[in-house]
Amino acid sequence: MLSVIAAAPTIHHEALNWATRVSANGGVISTTTIRAVSEFCRAVDTAAIRDRFARLNIFAGGNLSGALVPLYRSFSFGGTVIGNSTDTSNNFVSGDHSETGASGGLTGNGTNKYLLCGSVLASVDRANSHQAAFGSSLTSPPTGSRILMGAESASGAGIVATQVRDGASVAILRYFSANNQANFITVSAATSGFIVGTATSSTDLRVYVNGVQSGSTVTANRGTGSQTSTSMAVFAFNSNGSISSYCSARLSAYSVGLGLTAAQAQAYNTAINSLQTALGR
Repeated sequence: MLSVIAAAPTIHHEALNWATRVSANGGVISTTTIRAVSEFCRAVDTAAIRDRFARLNIFAGGNLSGALVPLYRSFSFGGTVIGNSTDTSNNFVSGDHSETGASGGLTGNGTNKYLLCGSVLASVDRANSHQAAFGSSLTSPPTGSRILMGAESASGAGIVATQVRDGASVAILRYFSANNQANFITVSAATSGFIVGTATSSTDLRVYVNGVQSGSTVTANRGTGSQTSTSMAVFAFNSNGSISSYCSARLSAYSVGLGLTAAQAQAYNTAINSLQTALGR
C-alpha cells in the first residue's frame, strides 16, 4: 500500500511521513485517508499555521494502532519530536476506535481509559501564547469535573487543559504556580464540535467553537509561572503521575501548541472539518 502512496506525486510530504509512521506502528492506510490527510496538511500550510502546532492527532490510520500516531509532533516538519513518538494507550481496545462514520474517532469511558503523550507542555506552556483544541462529542453527560487534556507538576506548575463540567459547559483553563491563578472561559452547551482555547498574549484568552468566538475574552494577567514536564494526558488529567477526571468523550482530533488569532482559529476549524468530512465522520 505504501509503495502506491509514495508513487503519487500530489501527496503532501507530511502526510506521507505520517503514513509511513502509521504503517510502522501497525496501522492501516487507505487511499481515501492519505488523500484526506494530504489535503488537510495543504490547508494548514496555506493558512500559514503549521508553526502553531507542537502536537496534533487526528485519530485516523484505520485501526487503534494507527490512531495512536500523531500527524504533527513538532513545530515544523523534521523538527525535534515533542513528547512521545506515539500516544501511549492505557486500557483502550480496538473497538474504541473507528476511522470513519458517525462514530469516527477514539472514545473514552470516563473511568480508566486515557492516553499519555509525553512531556509536551514543557515546550508549549508559555505565558503569552498557547492553544489547546479538540473535536469532541460527549458519549454521555458526565457528572462533576471531567478533563479532556491536561497535566501539572508536583508544585502545581502551569498546565493547559480543557474541561467539561456536568455535561453542560466547556472551560479552557491555564494555571500558574507563581500566583495560583486559574483563568478560564465557560462556554455553555458547547460539549460537541471543534473547540479551541487559545491565548495570544498574557492578557488575551479566548474560546472558539466551530471557528466562532464563544464567551467573553479573559483579560486578567495570568503571570509567568513554571512549565511542566509531566506527561500530558488525553481523556483525563495527569497530576504528577496521578491520573484523574476521566472523560467519556469521543474525540476526532486534539492539538496543543501556540496561540491562534481569530482568523487562524477559523482557518484551523475549516481545515479540520474538511478532513472530518473527507473521512466520512
